[in-house]
Formats: sequence, structure tokens, C-alpha cells
Amino acid sequence: MRPADRILLGLLILDGLVVGLLSVGFCYLRFWGQPIPVVAVAAGILNVILLWLAARHTDGPLRFGPLVAWLIVVLVAAFGGPGGDAALYLGGTTVAATLMLMVFGLGLPMALVWSGRLPEPDIE
Repeated sequence: MRPADRILLGLLILDGLVVGLLSVGFCYLRFWGQPIPVVAVAAGILNVILLWLAARHTDGPLRFGPLVAWLIVVLVAAFGGPGGDAALYLGGTTVAATLMLMVFGLGLPMALVWSGRLPEPDIE
């Protein structure tokens, strides 16, 4: 792998962290008073794009780096902090939004992997 590919993969993993932070921050966004899963679908689509771009640079397990970075951010946000509060809460009216974030955020990229349509890396 070329040094430029390593730098690009590092930036894609950083992008996965940013998408994770944004998806956790806006997970409970409501439109017209209703929980519409816009953020969950956007997180899934962005994870698919990041996975696609990472797969163009390597065929090893590092291609899943952006998705793993997103998952780490979401899991850290789901666990309670020192005061017992968590950014993602599985209780009350927030259960559907949290589960949709997990289903779309992981489901769409895993559907791409399962279908076998990831691109081959551009090796020169």
C-alpha cells in the first residue's frame, strides 16, 4: 500500500469518527414533532460511502476502519458516564430512534459487504 493510501485511509477513519459524533448528536432530532429517522438514514448512507472509498484503497481488514470508528463512537455514547447519563438512551420514546440508528448505520454498509459489490482496490 502506498503512503498516500495510508493517509487517505486515516482520513476516512477520522471521517467515520465525525459521522459517529454527528449521528449521536442529532439522533433524537424531530421534524414536526415526530421522530423521523432522517439522521439514521443519513448515517447509513455516509457509512456506505466511507466503506466504498476505503475499499478502493485496500482489500485488507482496514477497509472496515471507518465503520469500526463509527461503531466505537456510538457504543461509547450508549454507555453511561460517571453520572449515569448516556447520550444514547434506550428507554421511553427514544428507543425507536436509537434502534433505527443502529439498524441503518450498520445495516446498509453490511448489506453492501454481503452483496459482494465492494470495489477492488486501485493498485498500481
